[in-house]
Amino acid sequence: MFVWVRMVCRKLSMVEKRIRSVLVLSVTVSLLFYYTFENEIDMLNSYAETELLPQISRGNVHGGGGGDGVLKDEGIGRGIEDGASELSDVETVVQKNRYFPLLLEHWEMWESEVARPALPKQLNYWTILPKVFLKTGGGGVKQDEDRTLVSRGVVQADHDGAGTGEDKMKLAAIKAVFDKDWELYKQSAWGHDYVRPLSRAATDSTHFATTMILSLEAHYLMGAQDEVSHILEYLSTFNFELGGLPAQWKATTDPTLGALLGAYELIQNPILLEKAEELANIIIHAFDTPPFVPLVPFDVHSPLRNRYPYRRSAVAELAGVSVEFTRLTQLTKNPKYFNAVYNMYSMARNSNGHFDLPGLITDFVDPSGCELATIGDDNAAAAGMKTIYNGKYVNCLSVNAFQYPAGTHNTGADNAVSDAAWVHENRVEYYSWDGLEAWYRSLLEMSQLIVDPEFSEKFGKMFTDAMNAIIKYMLFEPALPKPNSSEKTPQSQIRLLSSVRTWSHDEVLEHSNIVKVMRQFDMSSKSCSFPGMLALASKVFPEFETQYITAAKEVLEGCFRIHDILGVIPSSLHLDVCPEPGCFFDSDAKRQKIKDGYYNENNGKKAIVDGIKITQSSKDRLQDDDSEEEQQEAQYVFVDGALPYTLNLESWDENRPLFINAWNNTYNLDSNLVESLFYMYRITGDSSWRQVSWSLWESTMNKLTEHSAKGYKELKTSTYEDVFLDTRADQMPPEWFSKTLKYYYLMFSNESQVANLNEWIISSKGNMFHKPT
Repeated sequence: MFVWVRMVCRKLSMVEKRIRSVLVLSVTVSLLFYYTFENEIDMLNSYAETELLPQISRGNVHGGGGGDGVLKDEGIGRGIEDGASELSDVETVVQKNRYFPLLLEHWEMWESEVARPALPKQLNYWTILPKVFLKTGGGGVKQDEDRTLVSRGVVQADHDGAGTGEDKMKLAAIKAVFDKDWELYKQSAWGHDYVRPLSRAATDSTHFATTMILSLEAHYLMGAQDEVSHILEYLSTFNFELGGLPAQWKATTDPTLGALLGAYELIQNPILLEKAEELANIIIHAFDTPPFVPLVPFDVHSPLRNRYPYRRSAVAELAGVSVEFTRLTQLTKNPKYFNAVYNMYSMARNSNGHFDLPGLITDFVDPSGCELATIGDDNAAAAGMKTIYNGKYVNCLSVNAFQYPAGTHNTGADNAVSDAAWVHENRVEYYSWDGLEAWYRSLLEMSQLIVDPEFSEKFGKMFTDAMNAIIKYMLFEPALPKPNSSEKTPQSQIRLLSSVRTWSHDEVLEHSNIVKVMRQFDMSSKSCSFPGMLALASKVFPEFETQYITAAKEVLEGCFRIHDILGVIPSSLHLDVCPEPGCFFDSDAKRQKIKDGYYNENNGKKAIVDGIKITQSSKDRLQDDDSEEEQQEAQYVFVDGALPYTLNLESWDENRPLFINAWNNTYNLDSNLVESLFYMYRITGDSSWRQVSWSLWESTMNKLTEHSAKGYKELKTSTYEDVFLDTRADQMPPEWFSKTLKYYYLMFSNESQVANLNEWIISSKGNMFHKPT
């Protein structure tokens, strides 16, 4: 017994010695790591001293880890260009960027001067991103008494009268054009992004085989199974390589992801979903910023891996993959894709009241979530994130909302207080459908795609608030000539969608904020997609059905009237507004106004804001339907403004009709008008919209057909540099296959069997997604 006790004691003594040695070793290693870290901080502080940067507080080190980073051109960028700054050493900046995020107003070429081999495997800011759970639902359509779910299921009218159903003759004509142009791509540019139709050559921007992938849905819908198999075979050995991506790659607006998902929804081949995930896992790195709002453009080759989104970002680009990421979460059950996009919509909701027009955000915003604070503010220093901006350390106070975009005025960034004061007193806000379409289309699509009312209702409310503001402040009645043709759309009253500029000031005596609204009386070809979207929304949100369908028909009539007069809708036009409702263009009155200097008289006016000369208007304030309490907070006034052009008869462009004040006469084979006609037909069931669509098709084919001196005719599909001088551009955009020709084909397909809107959502990029239950 005694011997056994001695043996146990001896064993315990040995264990004690081992534990003691391990503890000593652990303490030694810990001290070694500690002093190594201290030495690294001291080294960074030595850099700060030599570059006149504030000392890095050990208590405030932010370990953001390897994300991308940027600096503004006044700091790093300019130093790299002229060698005047010690910050021109990119490797030094990369080292600092391990600890401190970088903030820049917009993309700069210097960011790509040092390449990195690959994207990091982990997302730096994923762990601090607030997560939400999205109910993914199934794949079919389920009726429900809840308004949201009913509207999600039933939006398409019954089509059982004359002129409905499959029109085989027209489908064959459309498919023949598709096949002809596809054969050109196949023979001249197979595997490349684009084909140059005039020179019959290939060209690339991303090396993602863009045209091939974007055509896949249309091939399937048209029954071209051999072509589908050929493309799938190509994709089975295809990888998304980063080496060919340009420095200014707009990852969120790249159409390839949506095309892969739409094709998967139709074809159900797993390789398509696999490739969609592969590409999404590249794109998601653009979202790896402190507020999880994407960097656009996103340079995958930049060595700076810890950065904020740009302080001047286009909202259309921010929303570019929202619908695709949401659907990818539903298909894969992986929540990271929806979580990646959701936070910026929370920021947008929190921005309500930050901008002049209620319910709207501006074309450009600052989504960085960073409110600059002066470095001497102790409270700000304690609360903010230390950030590198303009070659200095600044404190970023977290703001979970979109702010007024940077880069639109010229005040020093050293004084954040004066900068904020300038914005409040002098800012001019810009709103246009070209700049806002992708954002608000994403809201409509996500309100249908998401079955969870907690989220779908939020997206829906943001959408309807915006549409009500657009209808109230951005529509106008143009002065157009009487229509030429006997073909008439079902609505006679016309409107167009104008871009708008606003500015505001506080009226102390009236205890209110005066918002001045200046419409530009322009229209873009993209604005002709607005009526189709609004027609669909009239069914998704039945409480606004009458208001939305009326406005949709008026704008669609305006777009078709332009096409009826010109034979095509160029990229943009500036027009005159009707002096009274129901007017037609008066050429004699227009000539007299030009002679009298009417279009040039604003040049001498005294009020100038951000380079825009403005004049006070005697017009009455807009009649608001808002509550009296809201009217006291802000009052809206239409004002006249200096025009972005001057007119005189002596230098008038003889090719430009007199009713058009200015234009961009390029033509890009876009789908905007036929897309709206498709939605109007499917929503109302009125077959006259089909007749209008076919006249539009014939007009387009006639425009693209060249006639030789010997009487030969040849269809040549290409864009135009000047559509009225027949000056062609050597381009055939992939959207010609994925949107324009596809919408024509859907227009004359069987309504209940092909792309039934009760079962499918068609995204803004033309991709078809199943509505989940």
